[in-house]
Amino acid sequence: HASVILWSFCNEVGCNNESAAADFRNVTLSNDQTRPVTQNHLGVGIHPLSMASLDVQGVSHKDGEVMDAFHKNNPDKPLVSSECCSCMSQRGVDRDFCPSPKDGGDDHCHDSRGQGGSSGIFYNNEIAKCTATQVAWSDLRDFNAGTFLWSGFDYLGESRGWPQTAKCRGAVADVAGFEKESRWWLRSWWLSNISEADHGRPVLWHGAPESEVATTLYIVESWVPLPGSETRTVHVYTDAPYARLWLNGKLVGDSIAVPLLGSATFSKVPFVGGNLTAEALASSPSGPRLASYERHTHGRASRLRLSLDAPSPRTGTGEALVADGEDVAMVRVEIVDDAGQLVTQHASAFSNVSLTVLSGAGRLLAAHSGGPADHSPPSAATVAAYHGLVRALIRSTEDSSTSAQHRRLLRHIDLDSGRHGSATIVDPVEGEGGAGGGGG
Repeated sequence: HASVILWSFCNEVGCNNESAAADFRNVTLSNDQTRPVTQNHLGVGIHPLSMASLDVQGVSHKDGEVMDAFHKNNPDKPLVSSECCSCMSQRGVDRDFCPSPKDGGDDHCHDSRGQGGSSGIFYNNEIAKCTATQVAWSDLRDFNAGTFLWSGFDYLGESRGWPQTAKCRGAVADVAGFEKESRWWLRSWWLSNISEADHGRPVLWHGAPESEVATTLYIVESWVPLPGSETRTVHVYTDAPYARLWLNGKLVGDSIAVPLLGSATFSKVPFVGGNLTAEALASSPSGPRLASYERHTHGRASRLRLSLDAPSPRTGTGEALVADGEDVAMVRVEIVDDAGQLVTQHASAFSNVSLTVLSGAGRLLAAHSGGPADHSPPSAATVAAYHGLVRALIRSTEDSSTSAQHRRLLRHIDLDSGRHGSATIVDPVEGEGGAGGGGG
């Protein structure tokens, strides 16, 4: 479902010719007069020339002082943070192992295996403070409509140094679509914390499970020992007023108040293998309890577990792959231990995983681990897992659902080219119409 709320003329340096904004506006309105227009750039001066052609002024990576000054000089002009929040993170790398990450990597930044910058370990997975600081520039100002987060996903290119080949800027998911830890911080404050009576609350898919709309609670760190230390630092993301921690059934310290756009940090938690549980509380010190979340000390890899992220009713992406020769399924491959716990930190969490389609009308389109230094060709059938995960993209290889007319045209194209396409074209049923088609 398309969700276009603004048309944006240009991006950053592409907006430097401010006189072009008027022409951009005319072209846009000639095609769509139902939506306002903006640009991802704040022009020069107190009253920028381009501003006169904008319904909403956009700003890219500007802090609160810039917003305050603009609003003071232009109190009637709507404002939106059209690009925000440059906080680098790396899924699976706990802050205890990489306490002070640098863009180019350093000897002090490593993962639980001891791998460092030469292996592409440049960042950690805990960016709540960085994200909160930049989100607050818009969220705590009534005159700012909100923040467009750049970026939701890690993406190939613009990496901060070899061997990384992906930009670790994604705050929701890595390049393979696996959830990054900061996803739960955003969920806390951009979903769970927003009243259902607020029209700004995100609308989820029909039939979304209760877990998607309830109080958010998440433990960022894995629960494994830190070499040379008897303690761990634990970060908990929640929109609840308070959080507390239990270790193997025993309370760890006091409950911690969680401020707006904040999180709870439990320092010097004695490490004992087992069950680490966080509780979200409506009041201190003991409840009522709003949610709970568990982390377990995992073992070594024992087996693989496969599941579907899409299509799946769990993610609001349907119930079946469409047999149109184009639709793609997102398969999640997890490395788990004997107890079924996801293995993320043991060396076996980085094992090679080979992928094969055994039967059915599908083929392996691509695979990736989500690791920012994963150099496997996208078409490779064997991929080294990254913190226990591999993504397989399986594409439909049979077209039996598009319109009869479309399938007949595809057959003509195959005959003219002298070769077959990547999908098997199922013969239309005699008398089948030319404009419809069922699902598969």
